[in-house]
Amino acid sequence: KTLADGTMMVSPNPAYSTFTVQGPWEGNGKLSLLDLQGKLVLSKVFTGSEVVAELTPNTRPGIYLIKILMDDGSSYVEKLAVQPK
Repeated sequence: KTLADGTMMVSPNPAYSTFTVQGPWEGNGKLSLLDLQGKLVLSKVFTGSEVVAELTPNTRPGIYLIKILMDDGSSYVEKLAVQPK
């Protein structure tokens, strides 16, 4: 997906230790990384249209959901694959 279609871009995907999320949003927001059971794995507050997040050493390989919730109520969701280190 590209920013041109109004969604977010995640790179690298798959990720090993850090990943960057860029989107069509501006302002203050919160990134949440959830496993497929809905358990919160990582949370980060940010400002701007880009956020860099670092995976914790105990993040297991697999598929996760990145959820972006902006202060204006807009939200975005994208999948992230986490590879073994």
